[in-house]
Amino acid sequence: MPANTLVAPSRGRTMLHRLVPIRQALLLGYLSIFALSLQGCFPRRSPQMIERNVFENTLKIGQILPLRNLVKVPHGLVCVLYPYQDRVAENSKESARVNAYLRSLDYMGEEVSWSLLIVEPSRISISRFRRSPRLDILLWSRIHDESSARLPNNFVESLDCFSLASAAVTKIDGDKSSSGRIYLVFGEMK
Repeated sequence: MPANTLVAPSRGRTMLHRLVPIRQALLLGYLSIFALSLQGCFPRRSPQMIERNVFENTLKIGQILPLRNLVKVPHGLVCVLYPYQDRVAENSKESARVNAYLRSLDYMGEEVSWSLLIVEPSRISISRFRRSPRLDILLWSRIHDESSARLPNNFVESLDCFSLASAAVTKIDGDKSSSGRIYLVFGEMK
C-alpha cells in the first residue's frame, strides 16, 4: 500500500471512499439548485391560441382568413408584434394594458420570431411563431408594388392592434428577391 494513503483503522478502506458519496450528494444538490434557478429565466408558456399549421397548411396564397374564425372569441382586439418589436404603439385604447402584460412576461422581440396577441376584456393570450422560409411575416411598409398587386382588394392596412371583428390575414409569395419565401400579411377586411 502506498505510504500516503490514509486507512480507516476498522475497515481497511481509504478515507476517500467515505468522501465520494458526500461529494456526489453535494454535487447533486448544487445541480438541483442551479436547475431550479433557471426556471425563472424563461417566459411562462401558455397554450397557443392559434397553431402554426393553420397558417402553413390551411391558409392558401391569396386567401383572406378572418381571425375571428380561428380564435372563437366573440369580440376583442388583435395585436401583431413583428420581429424586434416588444410592445405595441400607444395608439389604441388597450395599448397600456397590452404593454403591461408584455412587461409582466419579460417579452423580448427578436429577429427569429413574431407574435399574435388576442386581447379579450378579461384576458390576453399570446401565440409566438418562429420565422422560416415557409412562413414569415411582412410589414405593409415592406410590401413592394408587385406584391401589393397580389393582395385582395378588400384587404387594407391596419395599426398594431385592431378589432377582431374585422381582423384578417392573407398569405402571399415573395417577390424574386425573397428566394421564394411565403409571407403572412395582417390587416382588416373592409
